[in-house]
Amino acid sequence: MILALVPRTLSFKNGHRIIRLPRFGIGQTYKQDIQLAEDERELLTDFPPELIYGKVRVQESYKFVPAMVFYDKKILRFDGYFKQIIYESPLESYRIRRVIIYYYLEDDTIAIYETPYKNSALNQGMRVRRHRISKNDQNEPYNWRDLNLRQNLLIYGIIYRLCDCDAFTREWLESEGIEVKCSEPIPTDPYMLKLIEKDEIEKQRSNSYDLDGSVKKEQNSNEARRKMIDGKVLKFYAVFDDQRQQCNMIRKFIIFLYLIDNTIEIREIHHRNNGYDPLPIYLHRQVVPRDSSYNIRSFVNLFLDKCEQDKICYLTSKDFILGQQITIFNRTFFLYDCDTFTRTFCQFDCKPLISLAPIVPLHVVSSKFEQNENHLLCYEAIMESSYDNDRCRQFNIVYQLDNDLISVYEKSFDGREYSTRKFFERSRIPKPDSHSIYYGLNDFYIGARVEFYKHRFIIINADRSVWKFIEDNQQLFSSDVIDSFRKNAHLYKTNIQNQNNLLFE
Repeated sequence: MILALVPRTLSFKNGHRIIRLPRFGIGQTYKQDIQLAEDERELLTDFPPELIYGKVRVQESYKFVPAMVFYDKKILRFDGYFKQIIYESPLESYRIRRVIIYYYLEDDTIAIYETPYKNSALNQGMRVRRHRISKNDQNEPYNWRDLNLRQNLLIYGIIYRLCDCDAFTREWLESEGIEVKCSEPIPTDPYMLKLIEKDEIEKQRSNSYDLDGSVKKEQNSNEARRKMIDGKVLKFYAVFDDQRQQCNMIRKFIIFLYLIDNTIEIREIHHRNNGYDPLPIYLHRQVVPRDSSYNIRSFVNLFLDKCEQDKICYLTSKDFILGQQITIFNRTFFLYDCDTFTRTFCQFDCKPLISLAPIVPLHVVSSKFEQNENHLLCYEAIMESSYDNDRCRQFNIVYQLDNDLISVYEKSFDGREYSTRKFFERSRIPKPDSHSIYYGLNDFYIGARVEFYKHRFIIINADRSVWKFIEDNQQLFSSDVIDSFRKNAHLYKTNIQNQNNLLFE
């Protein structure tokens, strides 16, 4: 057997590559020296190997993407419901509550959100916050493979029924090899159906006939009326008229009346160091009934019987009259002023809609509370009695202009050690045999007889400030009061002389 030796043309020396031309061919045959020209060498060095071996396949590097990044913001959404059992109710036995179930693919968490209904009085919104939920006793969490339509999910003792899903959820589940079932409708709540039918019947009756049996006007007129009063608010300035309060501090309020739905909101005007909590809203916006006294029976029937709701009369713009009192939840307020818009609206804009016109002139009412705030009138009086000791007692009757509060102080006797003491606390005092008519400014004059809680007094003189106030504001007093002070003008001179003597002493 003859071995065919192939000559070696590549060797290394000291780590460097050395290329040698073969001198002997196959079979140890001698070859002559083969010299290549420069053009041939350049052709061999520049010859592209792709022409023989093809293009080199470069393998792309694989970029690792974690699951939490790949599935970020990818959520499966299912529409469903759960049935709530109602016990001891004659109107309904169960209730259908709609929910939306969100499944987050990035971390296999589930969140359940209940669709809120207006005025449902139920705790709605987020029912189950986002977290992993176990599906069995081994604490295995729910996976997207466990979710499908027409399927029940037991979550914290409540069975949720999956009825429908969105397009992305259906497409993604089918791409993962899961056969998505057909969607089913969510059942309606029977109690809500009864309410809807009842409202539709009432709307049909109200839209078809009037109380007299005549056909109502078109709805365009009602819509035009609502657009006309939409966004318009009447603003009244009032004071708290409480007969039981013992302090002389006036609490001022601003009453807002929204014409679109006749709701009322009250805000209190606070002053610095007034002793009250600085709460801006005294009464939140709501409808206010004229009669604020309800018993338990009427309160329960309010939610069961429609006739009981129709019997309640609420405050409207016709009840707000300047210069008069208005009762809101057993609180009496005195309306003394309003803003410019309310005044113009009451005079012009509201004629075709409602009747609201100021009765008392605004400058007269507002001046009583703003200009005469903390203004006191002091009168001297003696007690009218059958006892000699009581007839000798002297008193000071103090009348406050801004709120008609009256206080009585007893003066000290000559030679006694005790000083002036309080006889009557400051309050509004009704006239004898009357609980609604109170003493006013024109009831106090020289020679007048007044009775305070079965104690009779005779006014014999007045303070110097009273004379000056009557002289500057004669339009506030009656002719009888002015004549009584004119007849007793000599008392005014004696008051001045007494004051001068006290100054020189």
